[in-house]
Amino acid sequence: GPSVRICEAQNGQGSWSDDGTIAFTSAGNLFLVPAGGGTPARLGPSDLRGTHPHWVPGNKTVLITRRRSALPGASSIEAVNRTTGATTTIIDGENARLAPTGELLFTRDDDVWAAAFDAGRLAVRGEPVVVLEALRNPINQAALFAVAADGTGKR
Repeated sequence: GPSVRICEAQNGQGSWSDDGTIAFTSAGNLFLVPAGGGTPARLGPSDLRGTHPHWVPGNKTVLITRRRSALPGASSIEAVNRTTGATTTIIDGENARLAPTGELLFTRDDDVWAAAFDAGRLAVRGEPVVVLEALRNPINQAALFAVAADGTGKR
């Protein structure tokens, strides 16, 4: 069908929750908006700059990538509480996604890593391992991936 304008946004990414809320970044800031449209509500502290939002099951937490500096490898995956906006640092990396089996998948440099994840505690259990090597796109220098609801990945 035809596209529908939900809200104004600039240069960002989004993630649609099971309850119909979209978490998205616009100019580095994190916002929430109902899928039916409306005025976006800013989420998180005023200094929070993030990319690649992804909902944790239960729709209470959004994972984002937060750049700590312009240096390579200076990014962390953070959890942002939907109600309070409080942030919790989970692990160094970028582009976090949760596999249907519960693992936290994320990128570091050119590789995709996986770690056991406790969604209740918002914490990684054990050491992460590389599951896919040399993913970085030479054109835009991004190492991006997606995971389908049935657990299959797309490179």
